[in-house]
Amino acid sequence: MTAAAVTGTDLSPSPLIMKLTLLLFSPCPPPPDLASPPSSDP
Repeated sequence: MTAAAVTGTDLSPSPLIMKLTLLLFSPCPPPPDLASPPSSDP
């Protein structure tokens, strides 16, 4: 789906589609393991 489809609420059959598109387009945060380097490594 393109940005135009996402902005066009009239075209979306249900709010679920909007939520799904937002989740797909939203940047997923990196896992804590990669975000924070192992500073305290034994």
